[in-house]
Formats: sequence, C-alpha cells, structure tokens
Amino acid sequence: LSPSFTLSIIMEIYETRFPQYVSSLMSSAGNDINLNERVLDSVHCAALRFVLEHCNTVKLGLLWTSTPEEELESFLPLLSRVTQLSVDRLLLLKLLHCCSSSDLQQEAADFLLSALHNRLDFSCCSALDLTDTQNRENFKLTEKDCRIISSVLQKTRSIVKLILQDCELSDEALKQLWPILPQVRL
Repeated sequence: LSPSFTLSIIMEIYETRFPQYVSSLMSSAGNDINLNERVLDSVHCAALRFVLEHCNTVKLGLLWTSTPEEELESFLPLLSRVTQLSVDRLLLLKLLHCCSSSDLQQEAADFLLSALHNRLDFSCCSALDLTDTQNRENFKLTEKDCRIISSVLQKTRSIVKLILQDCELSDEALKQLWPILPQVRL
C-alpha cells in the first residue's frame, strides 16, 4: 500500500475508534505500515499510536518522515510491537535523543534497538533520499549526539552494529564513543 493511502486508512480507523479494523489493515498490508516520506502532525501521530496499540506485530517504515518532536517519545513504548523499523539517520538520532530523556530509558532503548535489529546506521548509503541534497553530505554528529548514543548503548546488553560511514565527528565527539567500543561492531 502506498504511504498516502496507508495514512488515509489509519486516519479512518482512528476516527471510528474501532480497534477491530486494525487487524483488517494488518492483514491487507501484510503487517507492514509504510509511512515513508509523509509529514505527520499530532493527529496523525495519535492515529498511528492507536493502530500500534491494537496490533500484535508490525513492520514500520518511517524513512524521510517528519513528525513533531514532542510526539516521538510517546512512540517509544509501542516499539515493542515493531519487528522492523526503517528510519533515516536524522529520525534515528531524534529517537535516540528521546530514549535518553525518557523516564523509561532502558526499556525505550531496548525496544528501539530491537526494532532496528541492533543496528544504528548513520550512513547515507543505506537510506539515501536522492531528492535531498542534505543527505548526500557527511552527517555531522555533535559531541552531545555521541554522548547520547554512548549513554543509550551503555544501558543495553546487546552487541550493536554502529555504522558511522559518511559521518563527521570531532575529536571530542569521538571521545564520547570510547566507553561503548566493547559493545559495538563498527
């Protein structure tokens, strides 16, 4: 299903508040919610949360999707239902920032890493939007970004693949990643 059609269906389900429609959507869409390249407002986010709350497992595509920053943290507990999460590197970084500020930091980080299959990919080659010149440049990870990545990964027991290809890091930012080197594959 196309992202725009999927979003329309999600909005209809949300407006009816009839959770039984969620299983119909999931079977029609092959348990795959594709919202790539969508601009989601707070109502769209509420509708997506409603669907996620009433499904068992789902693949969720949010590549190049724009969501209000204040909505992101509310998705973290629902990632336990997401078997595969596809996000671009900017949204990935925003989700990691949310994990670090969440009251349920450890649980949120575990759900996020599980949905990402223990892979934090900040490279441009894995999810390159050719229409966006910003994605073709090196991605600048700040010292704060690296501190948050390190903080989130220090709390996990899993070995995580950290892909920093096409990333620009200062020496100070790189120092923030030293504590997690035993826990990551580069």
